[in-house]
Amino acid sequence: MPNGSNRDRHSTGTGVRRPAKTSEPIVRTPSGGPLAELVADANLDAVQARSGAEAALVSRYGFHLDLDAGPVTYEEVFATLPAGFAVDVWEITGAALKSILAYPNAQGWVLTPSSSLRYTLAGGAVTEMTLNGVPVTDDQVIKIAANYILVGGYEGFPRWPGVTNVYRGGPDDRGALATYLVKNSPVSAPAGDRVTVR
Repeated sequence: MPNGSNRDRHSTGTGVRRPAKTSEPIVRTPSGGPLAELVADANLDAVQARSGAEAALVSRYGFHLDLDAGPVTYEEVFATLPAGFAVDVWEITGAALKSILAYPNAQGWVLTPSSSLRYTLAGGAVTEMTLNGVPVTDDQVIKIAANYILVGGYEGFPRWPGVTNVYRGGPDDRGALATYLVKNSPVSAPAGDRVTVR
């Protein structure tokens, strides 16, 4: 395991203390889908102000349940994301990021971004990528929120080359999601369209 493998931080220090609701079911798909997009948005929101993170990436690998429509309890958040990995922030070049995203895992799953990042996969390569609507250049340095498991090349995805860890003060992904649900309740399902596979 890479450095920091003891940092699963299963205790979030937060939870759904005020009413949190979803206005519709938020589900997984083979490519990640609305639930993965929601978690990516929550992870970015949790660390952006303190770290300057510009986007987040998640794998649907650790998502065990969808979220139903209606009230959401912390127990449901825990059941959806039982591992509880810390959200850290990493600097990576546009070229390196494109090389990582070009490889789905053995199940055909792709990495799902927050709403600030969109990309297109075609013929085994990332052919388009935008950050906040602007094309990403190969030499551009981007701050990405992600857990160490993803960065270390586990869950069937490539190890991230040449990254620098720039922030390690984030909550775990359960705490990030719980806080985001309360903050934005009632939460609608994202469109599930941030990754295009051709």
